[in-house]
Amino acid sequence: MDKQESPTPLRPPGTVLEAFLPGRLPVRLAPLGQGNINDTWLVELADGDRRVLQRLHPLVFPDPLPVMRNLRLVSDHLAAVEGPGAPACPGLIATADG
Repeated sequence: MDKQESPTPLRPPGTVLEAFLPGRLPVRLAPLGQGNINDTWLVELADGDRRVLQRLHPLVFPDPLPVMRNLRLVSDHLAAVEGPGAPACPGLIATADG
């Protein structure tokens, strides 16, 4: 699937970082992978921490809240599994306002 032009302008990824990582200074933002639908970046912070930022394509996912709710449910469930063979699951970072 080719990426199509969004009906509304998308904010650059650096401008949304403050919502997820308030007060943390990004020093590098680089494309990560070559997804066909979503855009993904590696974010390197001044303190050496690294995060992954992903933007859901608005034409494919016009209502991202249900997607994120489902992802949170799956992530919480997988994180609760303990013991040998427990699945690895990346943690989600909520925005400052939830």
